[in-house]
Amino acid sequence: ETMQVKPHPLVLLEMFKNSLSKLLQQHGKPLQVNTNIKMLVSDNITEHFGELPNLTIKTNVDSPGKGQSDLIIPELRLADEEGSLNWQGLSGQLRFPEKFDTLSMALKAGALTFAEAGKSSLSIRPITLNGVLDADLLPTQGDVSLPALKIVERKDEVNVKEVSLNFKTDQTDSGLQLGNGSFKIGQIEVMAEGSSKVMLKGLELVSGGKEQDSL
Repeated sequence: ETMQVKPHPLVLLEMFKNSLSKLLQQHGKPLQVNTNIKMLVSDNITEHFGELPNLTIKTNVDSPGKGQSDLIIPELRLADEEGSLNWQGLSGQLRFPEKFDTLSMALKAGALTFAEAGKSSLSIRPITLNGVLDADLLPTQGDVSLPALKIVERKDEVNVKEVSLNFKTDQTDSGLQLGNGSFKIGQIEVMAEGSSKVMLKGLELVSGGKEQDSL
């Protein structure tokens, strides 16, 4: 099947979930579905970058009802007199039970480089994302890793390394949702005209919740 979706992760997942649920009701298990998703973007983006690559999803639901979807967005390469954009695409996997009580994901966004002729550039190393969503497609657990990011503006440069974010939400016996997580940056280096001006290492923010005993 073919779908047209705005490039918003939750909108995409909601449409995919609803579409697959209908197909399971119609055809039963086991089920194999190939889905081709075209991202709906503004005319300005299409005019400048042309048609963006589609997202393809190959889904298999076995007889017991366990589902697995393999996701792929192919590589994107664009260039003109104003600059260039190279992205190695996206790959990943979704796993879910028949009723979509939970959905686990493992995604990898490939390296990205962008250069504006004579002005600035941006490079991002491959990003990995692992997470779990609940029945309402709300995140209950997540782990994001960004090895390195580099921004160059003429003679100035910013390098960020070893960025990670992880969190987990638990529900107490009383129904209270408590979240715990951390955000870490291994190193930030700011350079002006080739010489290091600012360097920070080992930054970490930690958050946590704990239910207080009632009197």
